[in-house]
Amino acid sequence: MFDIFVTIRNLSNVAMTSVDGIAFVTLLTQEGRVLAEETVDLFEADVNFDNLKQGKYTVVVRHEGVEPRSATCSVTIDP
Repeated sequence: MFDIFVTIRNLSNVAMTSVDGIAFVTLLTQEGRVLAEETVDLFEADVNFDNLKQGKYTVVVRHEGVEPRSATCSVTIDP
């Protein structure tokens, strides 16, 4: 089994946990299906999706108070 770790940082490489008191939300999707939804940890500014199988995933980070409102990253787990 495998893990995907996501860390939220701004363009200055500063960790971001929230904006205006609202935490970032991170989705893990596969083939358009949401597998998990996590709020970014308010201490470490990260999310861990664990016990994943080989395959292609997409991570989506959302927040209504930033532009763009979401960012995506494709991840392939292929040992």
